[in-house]
Amino acid sequence: MKFKNKYIPQAIVTLVLILGIQSLTFAQDDNTLGAQAYLSIKTWSPSEKYNAAHFLMVPLYYAYKNNNIELKAKFNDHIKKFLADENKKIDITDTKQRLNNLQYFYFLSEYSVLAKNQESAKYLLDNISKVWLDVPAWQWAKPPFSNTRDRILWKLQAGPDVGYRRLIIDEELFIFGVAANLLKFYPENKTLIDIRDLALDVFKQRSEFDSQGAWLFDKGTFDTLPTYAYAGYDSIDNINKPKPLKNMVSDSSHFFRIPKILLSLQESYPLNSENYNLYKSYRNGLSQQFLKKVVQMKNNKIYLTNYMDGRNGVFRWDYSAKNKGIGPYRQTPSFGVGWWIFLNNSKVKSLYGKYYKQINIDGSDCDNLMDSIIKKTNTKGLLNFQQCQFIYNSYLASKLNM
Repeated sequence: MKFKNKYIPQAIVTLVLILGIQSLTFAQDDNTLGAQAYLSIKTWSPSEKYNAAHFLMVPLYYAYKNNNIELKAKFNDHIKKFLADENKKIDITDTKQRLNNLQYFYFLSEYSVLAKNQESAKYLLDNISKVWLDVPAWQWAKPPFSNTRDRILWKLQAGPDVGYRRLIIDEELFIFGVAANLLKFYPENKTLIDIRDLALDVFKQRSEFDSQGAWLFDKGTFDTLPTYAYAGYDSIDNINKPKPLKNMVSDSSHFFRIPKILLSLQESYPLNSENYNLYKSYRNGLSQQFLKKVVQMKNNKIYLTNYMDGRNGVFRWDYSAKNKGIGPYRQTPSFGVGWWIFLNNSKVKSLYGKYYKQINIDGSDCDNLMDSIIKKTNTKGLLNFQQCQFIYNSYLASKLNM
């Protein structure tokens, strides 16, 4: 996943001045300033919800698992304002905002579970039921399906000959995660159970373990995906024609959501039940895959390969005018969003401590910037708002009590 400037909160962009460089050191009481800055604006605005829902997940867990009373109160106030905002315009039928809305819904579902908030859970139930059964679902090279459920059923029956069109996409994964979380409130709801059942069918069909127990998902389905057509190149220099590879899997930046979604699905089943343990095996296998193949140490620094099988070729070559291609190891910053911590693996937690030190260099006066956003004052600090969030979230992930 590439976090683009257009997703940086507009209320924050107006505060941005790129100036000199100075060192950054977090005081113990300042490690949640990044989250506090986000929670001071309308994160549900169309230009902000996608990034906000990603960057707020680790702070949300930090607030509740580490019992940060002040931050919990800020999350509660923020969601209360969201639910009361008659102009929030989260329309699940809006195809242009579908992915952003479902990403935000997944964040809201995590909040609902942690805060035991019935009002937000009810809001989500109404929307997720609608998108599962009533809202047309787009599909590559085909007319839209009548709903997401029908699209999932088609993908489960489609053979390899349809290529990337049978991919399980982010929209569907977020729906699975929201439904799994809402089952904590509505354990008998037939729609939620149906979503969870089909999610189980998907993961059973698309999962693959190697001889050492490492886990991959949807292997080979990516082979014909246009954004993977140049994966055979090890540099963005001198590319002249497509060079696809076989048995491709997801790029590492999009896949960072999977540890949390797998955990939601796992915890929607009774402890130590058959399906609970199945999802646990996927998470354990993903930990192996991530630590053995994706994480690379070079000159005592942490890097991530571009693809989840450890291959490191070019991703998204000529994707847009602004993005001409992502070369080897250029997916590494996605690690700083923090979601790999949901593997609940001590080695991953340790990596976040190291990564925090790696990126916490003379780069930006994040504390002053966040404080100015919270107080809505002008700032003379530096801005790389996104880089600040990577730093804050890496720190919080390294301290998170799972």
